[in-house]
Parts: sequence; C-alpha cells; structure tokens
Amino acid sequence: MNHLYAPDMDATPLLISVVALAISLAIMYLVIRNAVTAALRQARREQFTEDFYPEKAMWLTIRQREQLTEHVARRDAA
Repeated sequence: MNHLYAPDMDATPLLISVVALAISLAIMYLVIRNAVTAALRQARREQFTEDFYPEKAMWLTIRQREQLTEHVARRDAA
C-alpha cells in the first residue's frame, strides 16, 4: 500500500500553490527587469550628459564639473 498517494486525494490545493508560486515569480522577474532597465537607461543618460553637456551634469561637484569641462575642451581641441 502506497502511503504517499491515496486515490481519493484532490490535487487542487497543490496545483493552486504551484500556480501562485509561478505567478509571484513572474511578477518578481518583471519588477527586477524593469528596475535594471531603468537603471541602465539612467546611466546612459548620465554618461551622455557628462560627455556632451558637462555644465548640465548636476550630480557632479563644482570641482568635478570643472575638471570634466577642461577634459572636454582638451578632447575637442585635439
């Protein structure tokens, strides 16, 4: 006699648990993917601003902005 499975057992609770787990994992994946995508886009925006508009790079200190402006001027002069 197999004690792990009785013929009159209903698999519905197990099925509901598995489906709920799959849905929660899918939602978690989408949230993490969205966060990573947003972070990468923000990093590209910041890099573009630093490369082409250092005077608009508000996350830099005054000294960093001056150094970046000098670097851009030297790069453009070359």
